[in-house]
Amino acid sequence: MTRLGTWRATYLVSLSCVGSFLFAYDTGIVGGVLTLDSFMRDMGFSDGERDNVTSLSASLLQAGGIATVIIPMYSAEMAPKEIRGQLGSLFQFFFTLGVAVSYWVDYGAAQHVPSSTRQWRIPVALQLVPGGILGLGMLVTKESARWLAQRDRHEEALESLIWVRGGDSTEVRMEFQQILAGIEEEERQTAGVTWREYWLPANRYRIFIAVTLQIGAQLTGNTPLAYFSPQVFQAVGAGHNALLLSGFFGVCKVVSCAFFLIFLVERIGRRWSLLAGSFLMGTYMFIIAVLTQRYPPVSGGTLTPPAIASLTMIFLEAMTFNISWGPIPWLYMSEIFPTRIREGGIAVGAATQWLFGFTLSQITPAAVNNLGYKAFLMFCCFNWALVLYTWFFIKETKGLSLEEMEIFAPISLRLYSKGFHIKRTLSSQEQTHSGHYQLQPRPLISTPTGARHHAIHNSSAPSKEKMTCISLILSPELLLSVREFWFEHLSGPDSLVLPTTDENKRWFFGGPEFDRVCVERFAPTLEQLRRDGIKSGQDIIYALQPNDAHDWLSLILLLDQIPRNCYRGDNSNIVFNYFDPMAREVTLTAIQRGIPERCPELRWRFAYRSWFYVPLMHSEDISLHDLAVEKYEGLKRDVESLLPSEMAVDWNDESEVAHEYHIAAQRVVQSSEEAALEYGQLNLGFEKRHWAIIKRFGRYPHRNRVMGRETTDEEREYLENGGDTFGG
Repeated sequence: MTRLGTWRATYLVSLSCVGSFLFAYDTGIVGGVLTLDSFMRDMGFSDGERDNVTSLSASLLQAGGIATVIIPMYSAEMAPKEIRGQLGSLFQFFFTLGVAVSYWVDYGAAQHVPSSTRQWRIPVALQLVPGGILGLGMLVTKESARWLAQRDRHEEALESLIWVRGGDSTEVRMEFQQILAGIEEEERQTAGVTWREYWLPANRYRIFIAVTLQIGAQLTGNTPLAYFSPQVFQAVGAGHNALLLSGFFGVCKVVSCAFFLIFLVERIGRRWSLLAGSFLMGTYMFIIAVLTQRYPPVSGGTLTPPAIASLTMIFLEAMTFNISWGPIPWLYMSEIFPTRIREGGIAVGAATQWLFGFTLSQITPAAVNNLGYKAFLMFCCFNWALVLYTWFFIKETKGLSLEEMEIFAPISLRLYSKGFHIKRTLSSQEQTHSGHYQLQPRPLISTPTGARHHAIHNSSAPSKEKMTCISLILSPELLLSVREFWFEHLSGPDSLVLPTTDENKRWFFGGPEFDRVCVERFAPTLEQLRRDGIKSGQDIIYALQPNDAHDWLSLILLLDQIPRNCYRGDNSNIVFNYFDPMAREVTLTAIQRGIPERCPELRWRFAYRSWFYVPLMHSEDISLHDLAVEKYEGLKRDVESLLPSEMAVDWNDESEVAHEYHIAAQRVVQSSEEAALEYGQLNLGFEKRHWAIIKRFGRYPHRNRVMGRETTDEEREYLENGGDTFGG
């Protein structure tokens, strides 16, 4: 993410959040305007009708609630994931800013404008300023790339994304492919979506969280305090200073929200913000209740020490709200829903917010005026109850992209069509037990140093849902396209036996252009695997049951090699933490089943065979490197066995087809003996360089930064003195 891209994304989200400012300003002026005698006189309302007018006005001004759906969605679509939490919280920041400005406008009108019609009309008319900024700004604002792509306006969508990210790059192209893949997946998933799906168990839980979070935000008591702060301040003894204190109240909200936005949102996380916020706000409300009960407000507008203490608690409550229950529910709600029901889920949450906002706007004025200190005690109980709610129901989502969100059981690929099922023929190595597929115990694999380890396997099969998901993503056509793409530059069958130096360059020195093609063709598949939580190589093997050895090769290339071309720089941690473990599982299982050595087409076509051992080379497990050395030594021996001076190798396959591949390989090697010897030694030597690093450090030092690991002095010295990094 470039600096220019950061500024552009911030600009777009900030401009859209002017709508939040406008809505907040409308809401905030209500409490102040209703304390002006000029308004009550012009409208013909008596003091006895004031509470009803307050509630009605607040509910009418909530007509701007549509902004609470559109703005968070636009922000999520335009913001890069690195700063999504900060930009997503701008909605609440602009809201608090709008409320603060409205308080000061009310105070200015009350103090400096004569008690006439102009006194209350000026605060109302000033909303034209943010309205004009928003309206004019929308004329030159970039449309969401995702919205454009959904309408097949791909060129405009790519142009919009390049602009907002600050320039064209491989990462931007990959993000665009992810958007297209997400849209395709959304269209597939939302086909035939019905309200019934919102009440499936996992979705029902998401709806419950969205609804209860928004109810909780209202029950903290902060929103009613914001609506009616002048009346609340009078209730605790502020006297004639109520409007002035409302202005400072708004400033505190803005400052605290800005502090949270800049320093806390991506540090302390969502869950701990809510826990600490509800506990502290409950404590503040309890103190206000005790002070107000023991030291009732005095007449005459004099500020007493208990009143000052109560006002301090109200200010602290407002500041705490704006680093917890103010911004977090909107951000959290936009994160937890799967694509299939995201829009509907956010709409349900927003509707809940306004429904309970309306309810509390009806209750708060009467509660403050009639219950006195008990109103604050009521909000104290609500807040402390929210501590328990957060502890038991809210899970952390900090630092996860929308696609990586796994706080609930994934259901993104549930198949709702009647009669849809999948049938698989189990291999002889599998058996059925109590309705689940199970692998038979695997034999041990021995390394040259005597270390022995099991091929990795699961104790139970993945669910039918996950098996279907994998089968749809990793279709036979997709696996074939991987092989065709990876080897398409080879000049012919001879190059499959012994690729030339120039042909090897495409794989290892393909540069940005090769990365770009990998991103365009295969990044959507990789992102789909991540989005659906496919993270087990054994799950993939269970689901696909590959019988063709070439499909094993395709899986290894897709999980081990292609991610390295798609996720560069800071994104390479996705390769190391997500795809590499799957690739190793597939490789170990293939080796355990005798692939590639027992498959003549792979054994004697070294351009195929060498890729099977690369996932072992990429690991940070020395025992797997021992195995890799053994395998590359075997490849080298096979190359040398094809030379004229060597005895025929015993390759345990007398079939005519196997003999064909062996003879073809012999012809190629004997026509380029020097290149063949170099090829065998090059692969083995490359692995031994990796082995030496793992033997010395137990890990690859050049990965430390992106994996968040501390670099030791020895590792730092190694890197600074030209130690191997293998291109990053």
